[in-house]
Amino acid sequence: MGICRAHNNGEIRPWVLVLSAVLSAATAASAQVDVLEAFRQGTEAYVAGQYATAAERFSACREAAPAIPEYGLWHSAALLRLGAYREALPILNAVIQLSPDSAEAHTNLGLVWHQLGSPEAAITELRAALDLAPDSDVTRGNLAAVLLGQGRTDEAEALWRERLDAGLATAPVHRGMALALERRGQYEAALAEALLALELSPGDPETVAMAARLHLRAGDARTGMAQMSSIAHPTVAQVEAFAAALLASGAPMDAVAHLEQPGVRENLTASGLATLAEGLRQEQRWESLQGVLLALVAHEDFERRWWPQSRAPALATLGWLSMRAGDGAAASDWAQRALALDPEQSLAKRIAQGGSGSGAALAAFEAELLAGSQDLTTARYVLLQGVRSPEYRPTPALIGAVYGWLPDDGALLHALGVLALRVGDPGQATPILERAAEMSPDDAAIANNLGAAYELGGRIDEALAAYALAVRLDPDLAEAASNLDRLRGEGDG
Repeated sequence: MGICRAHNNGEIRPWVLVLSAVLSAATAASAQVDVLEAFRQGTEAYVAGQYATAAERFSACREAAPAIPEYGLWHSAALLRLGAYREALPILNAVIQLSPDSAEAHTNLGLVWHQLGSPEAAITELRAALDLAPDSDVTRGNLAAVLLGQGRTDEAEALWRERLDAGLATAPVHRGMALALERRGQYEAALAEALLALELSPGDPETVAMAARLHLRAGDARTGMAQMSSIAHPTVAQVEAFAAALLASGAPMDAVAHLEQPGVRENLTASGLATLAEGLRQEQRWESLQGVLLALVAHEDFERRWWPQSRAPALATLGWLSMRAGDGAAASDWAQRALALDPEQSLAKRIAQGGSGSGAALAAFEAELLAGSQDLTTARYVLLQGVRSPEYRPTPALIGAVYGWLPDDGALLHALGVLALRVGDPGQATPILERAAEMSPDDAAIANNLGAAYELGGRIDEALAAYALAVRLDPDLAEAASNLDRLRGEGDG
């Protein structure tokens, strides 16, 4: 028998209505208790950094009470922590429909659009949030960061100038102004702002890290390194920014060392990977560079957040590395991918014009050097790959052009000298190999080839001495021993 029993005429007795109301109230109260418990568990999980659990609890709250915007806000915040930006998008839109004056909701929606690669939508939402909460330096900082990312430095600086003009010189305001001035390249002025922020928030790790990198950019490496070392547990973002400053100040080895630290390397952002790649390129650590670039192009932010023209150089460099390794097909593929993003990408164009074979690639890079390029990476490829390719014959003009600016590197000078010998030009080969021998006096192969240059130029006594030195340096170098015996025999004859 049911509780609500109707008579034949459909009438319900009054006591049934009363009982029904009591039971409904009890059910609602019980449900409210469940929601509050779920909310309590969610906030505890959020504070503890257990964002997946928090998102699950807040989702239950939102489903049970969809008209309460706070549940949606907490749910979206947990999703943002998890990087689930697309999942957070409809939730935040619903929150704003319920509470259009929620500055926090507009701020979070702006951050979501930023992460999804829609900067204009992000700026719109963050401006709306700032209109609702003009005293929020956090929202102002988020808006300024997006504007700086779009190259709109004047607008970002104006946001902080407005606060300074109003006499609201807090630490976040000085930090924000420092960022804008840093982007302008005004490092001394930026450092002054960072130091003002440090006076207002002494010991704050974020401010210390900012001051450290600005000391670097202003030319005071010692103070910068000391300040960065004083931070007990710097964040990955702080290390990335400091490494970028090290790289800009001409210290690629230090930049790479910072980024390759355990706990940092595996958590690098796309920007951090790009900084590491540039440091490795300058250090000429080619195998490591290839691995980092592959990680960069596979990073979720590489396509989502980077402009096509910013992605093309990484793809072209992978093409160059593939070509250097003799994989012409892979080189061509990377080059075409780069050109699809930026048809004017110079390195990709050279690879594509050179074809997939190493001979064609050498010709393409040789043309670049003849046109006046002093790119050491290109020269290294031409010289070392040229020596490995017996059919390659450089022009005397190329040899002279490269020798004019090539640094004191024994291996590269040796390769250039060997190529000069290959085309039968002792006039070019001899001074190049003499310089190589000065750089690497214990290298038997260089001594042997220097002997060949002397012999080709008719300087027989010097050739005999060079061959003899090569044999002393490496008794197992058969070519040197053969050359020495042959030349001695010719002299005896």
